[in-house]
Amino acid sequence: MSKRTSIILLVIVMAAIACGIIWQRKGAEEEPQEIKIAMLGPLTGGASKYGVEVRNGVQLAISHLNQRQSNYRYTLVALDDQADPSLAEQRAQELVARKEILAVVGSVTTPTTLVAGEIFQEGGLPAVSPSATGPAVSELGNFIFRVCPSDTFQGRALAEYVVQEEGFSKIAILWDEKNASYSGELADSLSQRVAELGGTVVGKEAYQEGQKEFSAALENLKASAPEILFIPGYYTEAALIAQQVRAMEWDVPLIGGDGFHAPDLIEIGGKAVDGVIFTTFFVSTNPDSKVQDFTASYQSRFGSEPGWIAANGYDAMQVIAKAIEDEGSTREAIQRGLAAMEGFSGVTGTISFDEKGDVVKDILRLEIKEGKFQVTGIYQ
Repeated sequence: MSKRTSIILLVIVMAAIACGIIWQRKGAEEEPQEIKIAMLGPLTGGASKYGVEVRNGVQLAISHLNQRQSNYRYTLVALDDQADPSLAEQRAQELVARKEILAVVGSVTTPTTLVAGEIFQEGGLPAVSPSATGPAVSELGNFIFRVCPSDTFQGRALAEYVVQEEGFSKIAILWDEKNASYSGELADSLSQRVAELGGTVVGKEAYQEGQKEFSAALENLKASAPEILFIPGYYTEAALIAQQVRAMEWDVPLIGGDGFHAPDLIEIGGKAVDGVIFTTFFVSTNPDSKVQDFTASYQSRFGSEPGWIAANGYDAMQVIAKAIEDEGSTREAIQRGLAAMEGFSGVTGTISFDEKGDVVKDILRLEIKEGKFQVTGIYQ
């Protein structure tokens, strides 16, 4: 081998080594950044259906995000608060202390969100609740957001439907005293708007979550001769109330809020819930392609149809990811991105946040017809 040939080979080898180093460095630079997002909600206990659906929605969103982009690799840390405010407080403190957690989807119920939200706000950890509708959530601070409209918005929508569209003026209310931060606020919002429109709440009775017998309260309400009965509570008790109302041969129309929106309402209530009307934020039968793609993916992965709370969990994760893409991957940057969020196209509608972190988007009115949820109105 000539000296010249040796030099040429040496140059080629050195060039190959240099290229390998460059590509190795480039590959290292392009490794996605790991982003840890927490989900806080009831994964066990009486409200576990809500928490599990939220977790499913977040997991699906993370799967989609990781498939379609390479800058970040999202992982989920799911914690159970059992819908217990004292446990939610402990979990929230844990999450604030874990600096690798950059944002939280949760909590899920209003009482736990109010407790956990104060800790998240104080610790500077941005949180997006998928489902805490209580008006007091609006006052928690600039690190707390939600992708569900508040009870104030729902109550007004239901009152305007009852008085303006249906022409009823006498309303009775059977509310969940144990969940006053949800049920009581929804009842108050409807009552206030009914009064503004010239209607009257002719009777009001309370029950407790977990209660199974409602006959005494229903007899009292029936005696007040209302034209419609409002039940601002959750699906389990609502289904039992509907059965007992019909067993009394009382044909009063029944209405409720988002707490009604679960297949269990139909499964438990049977024919007694046909004709029941309630407000909600998502329905899987919406023909929009984004909704249908989400619904198909959810059914394929989890073997069931998604409810509104699963869809809101999905959108809560999506807006957090958008905030990271727009502003960066720190807690403070995510807060800035969420605060500036406007016109984000989610599966539950177009999402913007106002100055208090409340979502600005439409809500739906559904009616149960022959055992199926049917959209009967939109409130903007």
